[in-house]
Amino acid sequence: MGLIVHDIADPYFSAIAHGAQRGLAASGMQLMVASTERRRNAEARAVQTFMSYRTNAILIAGTRGFDDDEQLYSMLKRYQANGGRPVMIGQPPAQVDGVRIADRRSAGRLARELLRMGYKRFITIAGEEHVVTSRERAEGFKDQLLRSGIEPEAQLRGAFTRDGGYLMMAEYLRSTSNALPTGDRGKLCVFCTTDVMTLGALAAARDAGLTVPDDIALCGYGDIQSLNDHAPSITTVRIPLEEIGELSVEIALGDPGRHILIEGTPMLRESTAT
Repeated sequence: MGLIVHDIADPYFSAIAHGAQRGLAASGMQLMVASTERRRNAEARAVQTFMSYRTNAILIAGTRGFDDDEQLYSMLKRYQANGGRPVMIGQPPAQVDGVRIADRRSAGRLARELLRMGYKRFITIAGEEHVVTSRERAEGFKDQLLRSGIEPEAQLRGAFTRDGGYLMMAEYLRSTSNALPTGDRGKLCVFCTTDVMTLGALAAARDAGLTVPDDIALCGYGDIQSLNDHAPSITTVRIPLEEIGELSVEIALGDPGRHILIEGTPMLRESTAT
């Protein structure tokens, strides 16, 4: 069985890979992993390679929104017609089995919890506009704020990485004094659309002399395992990544025609303490 991820070094994808490996443990099958590093056409090339190896199934974990998606779907259709089992994790199209993550609704649930805690000031640090996962999370979070009568103060876009989170947070803090608490306006809460971006934003806040959560609040999305190594503990949306890896294997080995929807759970921790 083949597994294609954007970046195996990203804890989000390595957790999915670990779950898939665990799901295959009793099957006698081996898992081969390809990491695309988000390079153009890399997913399609990985699919072609796995097809040449005559793999029984190909799992694809990662966001959509790239200009080679149609080429990828065409290859998966051909693979499926020849007896292969493609499974997509994230935003699978209707014609491909998979696990869909309810990113928009899950991010909205986090926003609702933060509003209940009394936060009134927000910015969002998101990935590039074409990255569907990041866009859905940012929009879900913003929609919940707007329903409560609150307009986010800014939405920043950049690389969907730890360094991207650092650079966007650092630039925002350099360009405005609004991040600091100012009387009745309250403390700013920063929502990052992936946990690794949150860790970058945390480092930028510290480098700017700010303390989390006393001066500024931070939250992320995914609940990657490495969050356990950070202080303060990070508020996030928990996505059961290893379980999703196992589910994708279960779908690949079972009867065709399965689509499973997974919703995230807000995890309120020290980084948003009021």
